[in-house]
Amino acid sequence: MVRTAVQAILFDLDETLILEKPIALRALEQTGQRANAVACVHPPELRDRVLERAGELWRSTPAIDYCRRVGISSWEGLWAVFAGEDENLAWLREWAPRYRFESWSRALKDLGVDDQRLARILADEFVETRTGLFEHFPGTTEILDELKGAVRLVLATNGASDLQRLKLETSGLTGYFDDVLVSADIGFAKPHPIFYENAIRLANAGPEQILMVGDNIRRDIGGAQAAGIRGIWVNRKDKDPGEIQPFAEIENLFELRNFL
Repeated sequence: MVRTAVQAILFDLDETLILEKPIALRALEQTGQRANAVACVHPPELRDRVLERAGELWRSTPAIDYCRRVGISSWEGLWAVFAGEDENLAWLREWAPRYRFESWSRALKDLGVDDQRLARILADEFVETRTGLFEHFPGTTEILDELKGAVRLVLATNGASDLQRLKLETSGLTGYFDDVLVSADIGFAKPHPIFYENAIRLANAGPEQILMVGDNIRRDIGGAQAAGIRGIWVNRKDKDPGEIQPFAEIENLFELRNFL
């Protein structure tokens, strides 16, 4: 792949710029503190039970194929609004309150607590708690400050549109990006070629002029490079890339300076 001047950079969001699952786990455990105060339930144990029960319910829904196609996880379903016109989103939007309640209710019952009122309180409290939590990876705002205005920046992320935009807003990153592409907006998640076709369009540059920065070797790097985009793999845990060879590998976001 010929190296040319960079005109645009696509950034993944979750686990690249901000932490996602660790923050979800933290919010679940914080929510579990109320259950501990009321029913002497150990918060980490309740956290794990909620994730297990939520996953079971998530996989049983008629919309599971859609969720997999656009990359919405079961723990994200515990606080997403599911805004949008797609019929799958409409179904999820209607089902979400029941899903949240059942996830917490079944988890509590696993621990010997049959309390529907508490389950409803916890389901609502988790939404509030998770909404207020975020954590940047080191270097996120510093590197975005340097890049803004120098190249076109596009957020290219999988997930529910309302949820990803909310994460972007609450983490204070909205103003850095010239455009935002969320998989649920187009019905296809990374690494699908349609996602990257849309990303290239929003980047307003040729594929050879674009970098994709992400933590997932298959979705972010493999998908991008199949579309002719150079993939820079954020590999903070010294993972083996397997068969996919990224254009470059970095341990932290500051190393992006080497490719501009």
